[in-house]
Amino acid sequence: KPVHEDAIYYLGNMYFEMGADQKAESEWLKLAKFNEESLRAHFQLGKLYMFTESEELFSLEKAESEFRKTIVINQDFIQPLIYLGEIYLYHGDLDSSFEYFSAVLGTDPDNFESIILSAFIHWKQRNNPKARELYTRARDLRQKEVRAKSISQEGDTRGRKSMERQTKHSGF
Repeated sequence: KPVHEDAIYYLGNMYFEMGADQKAESEWLKLAKFNEESLRAHFQLGKLYMFTESEELFSLEKAESEFRKTIVINQDFIQPLIYLGEIYLYHGDLDSSFEYFSAVLGTDPDNFESIILSAFIHWKQRNNPKARELYTRARDLRQKEVRAKSISQEGDTRGRKSMERQTKHSGF
């Protein structure tokens, strides 16, 4: 079957895990062309453009475009909102960045990334009491997370390489 969505998606993931980012891009673009509503293809392309180490592929503009497509396809998917907030933060647009993190926290009040980055924004805006409150909240959440991680994480299917890339670029 020349166009099997799952096969194309997972082949792209495999290439991404191997560090063959151009091949991963090719597969996910193929999937997005075949199915313009493929949330997985657009999300993976966004991550690729944001986290690649390839100078030819790195593009926050392309990443933003792909993440916006994922939001149109599924408004309940919060991870693209976090990445969009990070992109705006990178560009120094604190207000837009904060809007994305606030939207995430409206859905998931314990989202560590959004809390810690919102704290950073408050700190940059010299709102130290709010920044301190959010940093404390983030610290408490992280401590709970660390205790919970001592329990087996069976079923976690995220690949080591993609997790390393994401962690490396997010600063955590």
